[in-house]
Amino acid sequence: MCGFVAFVGALVLRKIINICLVSQTIGNDEGPNKLSLDHIFEGINLHVLVEKTKSDSKGLETVLTKPTIGKGASTIKKEIKEEFNTSPDLSNSDDIKKDIKLEDLSKLEKTKAKDKVAFLLAQPSYPNVAQLNDLMVKSLQPKISKLLSSHDFASSLPTELKELPYKFNELTGEVNELKKHVHNLEIKLPGELKEIPKKLETFTSTVNSLTTQVIESASKKVRDNGVPSAGQDRSHPAKGEKNNKHVTIS
Repeated sequence: MCGFVAFVGALVLRKIINICLVSQTIGNDEGPNKLSLDHIFEGINLHVLVEKTKSDSKGLETVLTKPTIGKGASTIKKEIKEEFNTSPDLSNSDDIKKDIKLEDLSKLEKTKAKDKVAFLLAQPSYPNVAQLNDLMVKSLQPKISKLLSSHDFASSLPTELKELPYKFNELTGEVNELKKHVHNLEIKLPGELKEIPKKLETFTSTVNSLTTQVIESASKKVRDNGVPSAGQDRSHPAKGEKNNKHVTIS
């Protein structure tokens, strides 16, 4: 609250100084009747003026803190609002900031455009190959289509080349017929021929069994001939006698 009182005192003092300056200006215009700050403040005790200002500020504080009814109250409030409304308009500052940002953006866009133009100017002067190919294809496509539609290439082909599709179809048909014929042969195959593999396996196993039996029989005979019996007097034939018991194993 003391700060508020001091501020009001300073405000009153500023008004007094403004009045003095206005009076001095009027005095300058009137010539010899001019007033100066020295003349105005001459005989005025500043200490008394400050004390009076404090008392006035207390009265003003009472007016501000207590509700007042009447036209004078509204006038006082209006004057106080005008005096205290010394802060700048924030909306205006926001608009200024927006204008600055828009200006910066426009400068940035201009700079980008200049850089792009400089980049294009720095490119080599020879044309792009891909673009030339596209232009060539687009320009030649109607002419080629017209040429193909107006010329009968089938008439200029040799007769053998013309007959190739038909021959290919005939060959395909013959292959299909051959497949069917082979399938029919497999179906009509006699049952005996189908059983040949099984019979061959049976025959092989029989031959192996017989061979084993023959070998065992021959081995048994050899063992029997090698051991003499009880009524046999000699194991070797006499002189001039042939040994007819020789067995050959093949």
